[in-house]
Amino acid sequence: AMGKTAPPPDDEFTPMSLSVQDVGTLVLAMRSSEIAVAGNAMDNLDVYANKSEKNKQHLVELGTLPVFVELLSHEENAICDRAVMCLSTVTQSYSVRLECRKEINEQLLPLLKQMLESGTSIAQENAVETIANLCNEFSVRRFVIENDVVPPIVSLLSTSNSSPNTAKFALTAVINLCADYKGRDQLLSTDASSILPSILASEYREVQEKALVFISRAATSEQFRKQLKDNDVVEKVVEFIDNDDMSSSHVVALSALSSLLFEPEVLARVAEIPSGGTLEDTSLHKVIGFLAKTDPDVKVEALKCLQSSSFLAENRSILREFKAEQAISAQLLPEDPKQPINTKVSAAACDALSSLCVSKTSAEVVGALSVVSSLPKLLSTDDIQCTLSATRLLAVLSLSSPATSQKIFDTSYTRVCDLLGNHSRANIPVLEHAAAVVFAISKQDKFRASMASPLSSLVLCLSVAKNTMKLQEHSLNAITFLCDLQKYRDELSSLDGFAPIVACVSSPTHSVSLAAARCVAKLCDSPSCAVRLYDEGVVNELQKVSLSLTHSSLAITTALNAVLNHHLSAKYSLQHFLSQDDTITDLFFDIGRMRPTDPFPLLNSVVSSPVDAKRPVFLVNMNNKTSDETLSLETLSPDEQLAEAVQTLRKRFKGENECKDETKYKILAKFVAARMGGAIAKEHLKHFSPEVHFAELKQSLSSNIIPIGMVSKGSFVHRSLLFKVLCDGLGLSCALVRGEYDRAYNVVTTPSQGLCAVDVVHSPGLFVPIPSIHTLTSIHPFN
Repeated sequence: AMGKTAPPPDDEFTPMSLSVQDVGTLVLAMRSSEIAVAGNAMDNLDVYANKSEKNKQHLVELGTLPVFVELLSHEENAICDRAVMCLSTVTQSYSVRLECRKEINEQLLPLLKQMLESGTSIAQENAVETIANLCNEFSVRRFVIENDVVPPIVSLLSTSNSSPNTAKFALTAVINLCADYKGRDQLLSTDASSILPSILASEYREVQEKALVFISRAATSEQFRKQLKDNDVVEKVVEFIDNDDMSSSHVVALSALSSLLFEPEVLARVAEIPSGGTLEDTSLHKVIGFLAKTDPDVKVEALKCLQSSSFLAENRSILREFKAEQAISAQLLPEDPKQPINTKVSAAACDALSSLCVSKTSAEVVGALSVVSSLPKLLSTDDIQCTLSATRLLAVLSLSSPATSQKIFDTSYTRVCDLLGNHSRANIPVLEHAAAVVFAISKQDKFRASMASPLSSLVLCLSVAKNTMKLQEHSLNAITFLCDLQKYRDELSSLDGFAPIVACVSSPTHSVSLAAARCVAKLCDSPSCAVRLYDEGVVNELQKVSLSLTHSSLAITTALNAVLNHHLSAKYSLQHFLSQDDTITDLFFDIGRMRPTDPFPLLNSVVSSPVDAKRPVFLVNMNNKTSDETLSLETLSPDEQLAEAVQTLRKRFKGENECKDETKYKILAKFVAARMGGAIAKEHLKHFSPEVHFAELKQSLSSNIIPIGMVSKGSFVHRSLLFKVLCDGLGLSCALVRGEYDRAYNVVTTPSQGLCAVDVVHSPGLFVPIPSIHTLTSIHPFN
């Protein structure tokens, strides 16, 4: 009929246009055997995913990830290209990347690598973008490195026909890989830096800037910096900085240069004066000139360049030649005081000056400027980073240039003390530098007497800062200097500040342990402080540290001796020796030989122990006390017999003014022997046992503690102790040494025989010359 179209043959299908209303239908259509259908489905899925983060997550929930991965190995390039295009879109989402678990990555990465090596240009672009996205995650970077995906990424960068987008995404991938040291090492092995000069010459600014970012990340590795330098990358970066037409890229170029400047030779290159030129024609002058720009980001990166270049002494000399200190100092505060402070610029300026002022010369230059007077404003900003940087600069200046301390004390000390009192965890870095400032100021006599006391804050810092070694170290050093004055020692006692100091002695950080030991030694200048330290267990802590060290430590040894010199009881038990200078003038307990690893008991626990069958503790009570508040001893057995013996001997010697010390020693030896059972023949010594006598005394006193004056039967240990005590009471020099096999000896110096051991057992009053005191710890001199 007229106007009708003939029907198609029965075996042909009439093409149809369908309207898809559901994303799930498109997901199903991806698997279609018809290329056009599958391709159109993925095109539409990619558009859908690009619209929002939520859509990307939705596609993953619909199970698209395994399908995309499966289609990467499709025989048709058009399908492969679209599948990797979709992957490059959905992996922009953090939550999607988290879904790329181990199983998916193990399948995905080899396929992406294959695309990089032999795929179409579209596939390569999307494959490298997918890898760049995935490399934001540490776990995926590990897979990328293990599957050797890095070399083909670098190859894409060296291929001249790569599209700008491919180059951009490849650079993004290597930038992300630089976050992992293994990634940097693999990039280093591919000599990735050799292709950077050509990339930096690209006509595409975005590609150039990505390359500059890559340089700044890669140059955190010393080996990479050297490779970059050897491949003339420094010159290319400097060209960006010198070229005013590249002003929009100056921030990233300066960031790249900042990383490169950690290499010593780079600053020399940047500061090199061109032939026939002056300092003003150098690239370094250009960098310093950026500080006068209005763009704060440019200023910050220029300041970072100056900071990173100032870690070496020779570089600091170059920077001083360019008057860098003056230029940086001008950035601390706005030129117009009415303008708000740009805290990022101020913090960067403080950091740059801190690096420079490690040098005393630079510190003095900066101290002569108006820097110190600018810092109180920066200490009071709400920006924690700015406060931190300003405090760090104060610390560096105060430690490097004592001449600047007066200015710091006058302008900033009060504010620093306020900061030191803020013990929030987030504020720990600020506390660290504030403590360093206080330490530097407290070192100087002229400030110590008049400064407002920071002691309570310093003590709190020791407790708050368990794992912040520098804060503990600076706080301990400050306490050490402050406690040179009695008023601070009294304050420390009122603050119960001894326990945290003792806790620091056993710090796993060696520098903290040494600082605590030095503090202990200083505090022991005061007998009352030594007692408090002892009560807090400092002897045991020092003993533990000493035994743990492979080499002896002067600080630990000095601290231990300082404490023990005020606790002769502990010294004798632990070190088995009292020198001629160790004079027993008050209470003394001989609790017997102890090993270095044994904790020395507190004396009040010894006194209060019930009577037992163990070795008695021998008490020397020179002043006949019945209690002692300092040692927290409420009850003590008086020793009237000892007091009476001392008085008797004093009267005897007073009437014999011409009596020589040597004669007095002999008289004392015979006096001691007579009080404790008389002379004992060597062959009878094994039958001489005072144990029954000691048991009777313990029972009668209802105590394990026996006053030495009450002992009427004693051997080497007891006689030698009494001889030492009597010598000290009469003003005669005598050392006491504990030997082996429950023996002890007295050592005196005589004009006729020199160093001698005094016999108080076998032949009382006999002098036996000895080569040194310490031989008595293992040799018996009276055989």
